[in-house]
Amino acid sequence: MFFDKTRNLFILAFCLLFIIVTFAQAKSSFKLASAGRVPQHKAAPGTVKDAQKEVVPEQIEYVGEIFGVKVPANNYYFIRNALIVFGNRRGPQPKTEKELEEVVWEQLVLSFLAYQENIVVDQDELEKEVGKTIASAGANFDRKKDTKAYEAWLKEKVNEPPAIFESQIRHLLQLEKLRTYIMGKIEPPVDDAEAQQVFFNEAGRLSIELVFFDEESQAEEFYKKVSRRANVWEQEKKKRPGDFKAPGAVSIAYLVDLWGIPQDAATKMMKKKTGEFYPPRPVHTKFAVFKILDKRAADNKDYAKSKEAYFEKVKLQKKFEGYKTWLKNVKQAANIKIYPPPVLPEQSTATAENHSTALNVTQ
Repeated sequence: MFFDKTRNLFILAFCLLFIIVTFAQAKSSFKLASAGRVPQHKAAPGTVKDAQKEVVPEQIEYVGEIFGVKVPANNYYFIRNALIVFGNRRGPQPKTEKELEEVVWEQLVLSFLAYQENIVVDQDELEKEVGKTIASAGANFDRKKDTKAYEAWLKEKVNEPPAIFESQIRHLLQLEKLRTYIMGKIEPPVDDAEAQQVFFNEAGRLSIELVFFDEESQAEEFYKKVSRRANVWEQEKKKRPGDFKAPGAVSIAYLVDLWGIPQDAATKMMKKKTGEFYPPRPVHTKFAVFKILDKRAADNKDYAKSKEAYFEKVKLQKKFEGYKTWLKNVKQAANIKIYPPPVLPEQSTATAENHSTALNVTQ
């Protein structure tokens, strides 16, 4: 939203430099990992009875490659089961088997890179997060004093022993710390125009009504009619009320971010008079014509008071965008290869389509 071509080049240059360095370092580390010199994720001992969980088939030793190095099956199933328990904390929840696989392999890459960058989760951090996690899920006991209650609770909720459950939380914290570390390396430029735009978007209020059309030509024809005779709007609304929507008196940011209204269109609508119409623009998969119901522009005096905060807000947004670019590029550099699964006597039935997150926690 905030990037122009110059800033895109800045982010891309950073990402490429980081990937080149990381690739060289990571390949060495992955070789150590395959030789057993890097701590490996361990699968839960014994048979997992919960139908949602998956165990490592004895016939599978490696499931694929990252940076040309084989990935142990234990690592793969450890992360896959962590996703089943906790869901995807940074992104949409996978709804299909393909989406689940993509998230698993993304986290495998990030886990190895976190190790390479020496991202460590100390015991105090782990203890706090474990306590917060089980409390959010409804636990009302002291897990340190009542270990039996803790073990029984985990058995009921996720069918895991404490060691595996806590290792999964450590993994999630490690990924979060890696993300913070990468974003900390990104220092994007921010100018006053960008900060002002965010201020106007948040402080300005715009009340509009939209009517949707499947084809742009239909929207254009309607706009021409309503521009000549304003009462055509209400006449059309009576014919097909379901195609007319009014978000209410909301911020411009709300209209842009949640309704998908183009930023330039929203800015121009703020200059229109109440009762006027705005020409067709694409909104999601359709085309919309707009009617201005009411508006209230942001006050420049308020911007002067909080200018620094808006600069930081734009900077943070650019850091998020920079992280996304870095993640996309580093996954490409990893050259992920997934081995075809062997034919096994009994295949697990746990897939993205038939599992729900086992542990309900409040983030």
